[in-house]
Amino acid sequence: MKRISLVIASTLLSCAVYAAPVKIGFVTTLTTNGALIGQDMKQAVDLAMQHLGGKAGNTPLEVIFADDAFSAETGKKVTEQLVKQDNVDFVAGYIWSNVLLA
Repeated sequence: MKRISLVIASTLLSCAVYAAPVKIGFVTTLTTNGALIGQDMKQAVDLAMQHLGGKAGNTPLEVIFADDAFSAETGKKVTEQLVKQDNVDFVAGYIWSNVLLA
C-alpha cells in the first residue's frame, strides 16, 4: 500500500513540475497614434505577471505581445501568426473594434 501511495504522489508531483506553460497572445497597439493606450496595457500585463511570479497557481504563464499598428489587416495577420505559429492558448488585448472584428 505504501508503494502505491508513493507512486501516486511522485506522479502528481512530476505532473505539476513539468506542466506546459499557458501561452497568452496579447494583441495591442504598440506603435502609431494609439500606442499610448497600448503601452499602458502592456505595462499593466507586465506588472501583473511580476506580481503573479509568472504563474497562475502552479501553471507557468507566457505572454507573447504583438503590435496591431492600429490596422485591421495587421491585427488579423499578427493574430493568425500567434495562433498558427506561436500556438497560443488565448488571445487578448484588443483595443479597437475594427481590429478585433477583422
